[in-house]
Amino acid sequence: MNHGVGAILKSLPGISCREERLVAEEHTAQHLRERGLMVVSTPSLLLFVEIVARKCLDSRLPEGWVSVGVEALIKHLAPAMVGSKLAIVAELVSARGRRAVFLGRVLRNDGVLVSEVYHERRVVRLEDLIERAGAVVRESK
Repeated sequence: MNHGVGAILKSLPGISCREERLVAEEHTAQHLRERGLMVVSTPSLLLFVEIVARKCLDSRLPEGWVSVGVEALIKHLAPAMVGSKLAIVAELVSARGRRAVFLGRVLRNDGVLVSEVYHERRVVRLEDLIERAGAVVRESK
């Protein structure tokens, strides 16, 4: 492993990044939308946290390195309707080797906790990722 990447990751636990997002119709659970209930879906909550965690980590990596999501555990605790303003916070709680573990929280603008997400990312060289993805594409033909 590149020692520069390892040293960077080792120094990062405790960092936190935050973004806000409005719940739009495309973020709702379709099976409930069909019944007239326009609430944010669990997969959308996971996506929101993953995006914030990726940006938070990747912005601190050297050129040519990226992070990829490898594991997630999500608790969907409260509804958020279309038009709700959400705060998405991703805090890096541990890092070891190329592994970075985030605790994500999604809160409504009234302070209610909508979701908690345990999310693990791995740091990889972009060149290696492209090579592996190309091999998969070639094998599938």
